[in-house]
Amino acid sequence: MPTEKKIKAVEQYKELVTDSIAVFITDYKGLTVEQINLIRRKISEVNATYKVVKNSLFKIAAQGSDIEPVTKDMTETNGLVFVKEDVVATAKVLTELFKENEKFVYKTGIFDGQIIDENSLKALATLPPKEVLQAKLLSLFVAPATNFVNLLAATPRNFLNLLNAYKEKKEEN
Repeated sequence: MPTEKKIKAVEQYKELVTDSIAVFITDYKGLTVEQINLIRRKISEVNATYKVVKNSLFKIAAQGSDIEPVTKDMTETNGLVFVKEDVVATAKVLTELFKENEKFVYKTGIFDGQIIDENSLKALATLPPKEVLQAKLLSLFVAPATNFVNLLAATPRNFLNLLNAYKEKKEEN
């Protein structure tokens, strides 16, 4: 019979899963409490959450959700990163943390229905920040209009340049 504590844990896990756009599973075996707290702080700086979970309860919470396919990789010790906003920024922080501490290991993850392996995580980390991508996209949308306005402005500008050249030639004579 499930205890009230376990029921609350499952509800909390369900809420974390539904509020997240991506979830990454890590192994923290051999890390000290201070190291885990440092990981939590760095991950929270990019509006993500690092949570050590009980596997059996999390698997119950993940049933029927997008993350269910990766729960099969949840064995032994697992810490999960729940990404709320910026997957790229979180991937950058995670790759740095993996470099800094060899005991902190990436297992798997899921983003937009796609399973993210370690190579995919590294590829995500190399993408430019969200704001830069948005600016590039905006410039692509604005470019045709800008070119059209420049084209419309060229004819009167060229005519004005012709008149100025004609005026200067008249003044010389």
